[in-house]
Amino acid sequence: MGIQEIITKKMERIDSLPTLPVIASQLLRLLSDDKASINKMANLISSDPAITSKVLAIANSAFYGIRKQIDTIKLAMVILGLNEIRNIILSISIFRSFNDSSNDASFDRNRFWQHSIATGHFAKIIRTELKLPGHGEEFTAGLIHDIGKIIMDQYFHDQFIKALQFSNEKGISNYAAEKKMLGMTHMELGAWLANKWMLPKNLVDSIEYHHNPFTYNERHMLPALISISNFYANKFGFGIDLEMTDKKAADEDRLWNLMMSYSNSTEIDKSKIFSTLDESIDEVKTYIFEIMSIV
Repeated sequence: MGIQEIITKKMERIDSLPTLPVIASQLLRLLSDDKASINKMANLISSDPAITSKVLAIANSAFYGIRKQIDTIKLAMVILGLNEIRNIILSISIFRSFNDSSNDASFDRNRFWQHSIATGHFAKIIRTELKLPGHGEEFTAGLIHDIGKIIMDQYFHDQFIKALQFSNEKGISNYAAEKKMLGMTHMELGAWLANKWMLPKNLVDSIEYHHNPFTYNERHMLPALISISNFYANKFGFGIDLEMTDKKAADEDRLWNLMMSYSNSTEIDKSKIFSTLDESIDEVKTYIFEIMSIV
């Protein structure tokens, strides 16, 4: 039996599997449509009063530092841009879909979300620095790259915690331990869920290959970008130290070489990128605080 059959068989027993909120899924589709207007997107978002109030609260927060009061979704889109509004809405939607807290100290959900947001922000920075093509989907990819862990914690809690403990005891990667304890990894489970949510293929692939983009055979930079952003999110303190076992020092150079193959730059200025990432830490912490205090 293949991994998809194993996951499907296990997940079919679950009646309360979270769905991506309608607003978020429809917005993703509209953003991929070149003919979709700002008015149409603004009307879609405004149809959900709860989402609207939270988006406006974040848009007017200290993170963006906008002096002018933003009092409509359309104005928020004009001032912050469509990509930022998408990032805010997806952050809110994902948090709302998985709002249960784990009481087990082995898996800290607050720290998990901090890591996810930081990975998305670092992906934005690295893409910009390397002048890589894209439409802002890298933040979304970073936000959801580990979503399979939340599913494991929520629906296979005991086995998941045992996998984390086994990973710690044996000094192996989380996903190797997951494979042993659950018969699947958080990447496989996350990709399965993303497909069920009908997310774009590049987002699904970034979930499935973020721990091993070297085996990704298609010509898209997102899995490699999320892989290296995940690495630096951990390295800069946004994550669980055990994750560092997933990326040995030798792989760091391999990742940069892989990123180089996607970039139009003839040379990567790592020190400049590191400096930019370092300078963004307070900004990332502010965004995390704003999002998590409002949701």
